[in-house]
Amino acid sequence: DVDIVAAVAERGMLVINHAMVRGGRHLGDKAHFPQNAQDCAPEEALTAFLEQHYADHPAPPRVLVNLDVDAECEAILGGMAGHAVALQRPRHEMERAWLAMAEKNARHAIEGQAMLKANADGRLERLRDVLGAAEPLRRIECFDISHTLGEATVASCVVCVDGAMKKGEYRRYNIAGITPGDDYAAMRQALERRYEKVAAGEGVRPALILIDGGKGQVGAARAILAELGRADLPAVG
Repeated sequence: DVDIVAAVAERGMLVINHAMVRGGRHLGDKAHFPQNAQDCAPEEALTAFLEQHYADHPAPPRVLVNLDVDAECEAILGGMAGHAVALQRPRHEMERAWLAMAEKNARHAIEGQAMLKANADGRLERLRDVLGAAEPLRRIECFDISHTLGEATVASCVVCVDGAMKKGEYRRYNIAGITPGDDYAAMRQALERRYEKVAAGEGVRPALILIDGGKGQVGAARAILAELGRADLPAVG
């Protein structure tokens, strides 16, 4: 029983490929793209992955790695697993083949991610042409109003950056003090709360605001942005 973990950095991306062998059978692998790892050395990313992954998953007695890791990592993994865990380089031809496969699959994952990004960039450029936008649509913020029979109104904001959804930047706003079912008032409150900070020079300015609604909702949104001194922010419905 052994795990194979390889860290590969190419094309400005870093991927960790993790494979499992149990009873001598290769059970497949999975590519992981650690967040905010672009400026991290592959050795550091590999060490961090091992310590985080095996905090939640049982570690086998041996883990094959393609890079040197922190000297304390073995002791940390052993403490979590309750038995010795050896971090090793391949010892014979089959293990070298397993590690080579892990590195190859890591590079395939990077190629796939690069293609997805290129496709996303192309779609954003086509959208920019359709809208006649003056700048690349790198950041899009989307607003929606929901309620239960007019009560418990909530506004949600989801964020897309460079064609990828950024769940860590999603926001929910509990709406209060409005007439039940008044979506215009709810949208006003949400946009005020979100873009007052941008108007004050704080927070990140979006390239496009997407409103769930038609002409009425978009007109109301543009009026609110104008009141905040941010009529420059384009809004579409």
